Amino acid sequence: MTDLLYAVAHASGFRDLLIPAGRRLTRGWAAFPLTHDQPVALRWDTPPAAGAARLRVSVAIDERDARRVTVTLNGTGRTLGVLDIRYAHIFQPFELALSAGDASAAAEHGVTLHLGGGSTPLWLLHDPDGHHDLSRALMPHLLGPVDSPASGAFIDRLASLDSLQFFGWQEGCVLVGLRDLAGCGLLSADRADEAIRAHMAMFFDADGRLDYEDDWSRPRAGDIYGIECTLPFAVMAGVLPDHPAIHSALTFWRSLWEQHDGAIQDPDMLSAEGSYTVGYPLAVIGQQRGEPKWTAMALAQLRLRRALFDGERHALRILPDGTRTFVNWCRGVAWSLLGLTRTLAVIPDPPAT
Repeated sequence: MTDLLYAVAHASGFRDLLIPAGRRLTRGWAAFPLTHDQPVALRWDTPPAAGAARLRVSVAIDERDARRVTVTLNGTGRTLGVLDIRYAHIFQPFELALSAGDASAAAEHGVTLHLGGGSTPLWLLHDPDGHHDLSRALMPHLLGPVDSPASGAFIDRLASLDSLQFFGWQEGCVLVGLRDLAGCGLLSADRADEAIRAHMAMFFDADGRLDYEDDWSRPRAGDIYGIECTLPFAVMAGVLPDHPAIHSALTFWRSLWEQHDGAIQDPDMLSAEGSYTVGYPLAVIGQQRGEPKWTAMALAQLRLRRALFDGERHALRILPDGTRTFVNWCRGVAWSLLGLTRTLAVIPDPPAT
């Protein structure tokens, strides 16, 4: 494991506010509000190694606005730079590169964060007790020069809670990446499974029932918020095949199948996401359990989504009135290609229709 020194900061001076109504932090994490009228100070007990450094903060509550956080040096008020935080999702880190001189001054005197843009507080992760054991990399910190290869640091971060995302397609992509790294020998299977289990522990209660936050940081208990939410079950089926939540996913898919004449889709659109977030996990579960009906449902999702293609035009979504949106959008094409290649890779000799 690559040894990185994260010099975690203590945050002070913030207002004592409640988490916004209808929102929730992921279990075990803490956050502070940065408001327009109350800057927040960051100070260090343990400075990073000498040299240039990166000042980082991570978002704690899903953010649907454009924010600018100006970083000034305590004492002089000199501006060190600006963090451009636009439409950030939970756990997303942002960083400001500091020269060796600025990093040394920041570590010695501390810095202050000033919020601009938007009209509500910006919530950032922090460690109020000074002994956070979930992820030092997502706390406000200075990261000094790194001598070890970046590839090793990347794999270490991915195979830990540093790569945690909200329970949905983003978390699913992380979990699939962990399995892929193990599959190609860049990460041991045991370590990949350990990381996957640690991630999953964030999203289920003691009885194995879903208890998580959706893509708006809204708490969800026992239910699945939509088809984007189900990609993680592709990996869970391999690591935790008997987990009770897999039954919840199968029930959710079957319900939508019956509502929409075989199209497992959200009520207001047929989307490319379902090729990957539904077709792929259904194929994995069908093959793993030897149940052809689930495999057939997976293939049906790919066939139904041929409608997204219109000559050389590919739509991310088709609305109920036939409107096609986000045409030739890169992310939409990626959903379709990922769904197609991942699903067919786990189904031997799929019937050609």
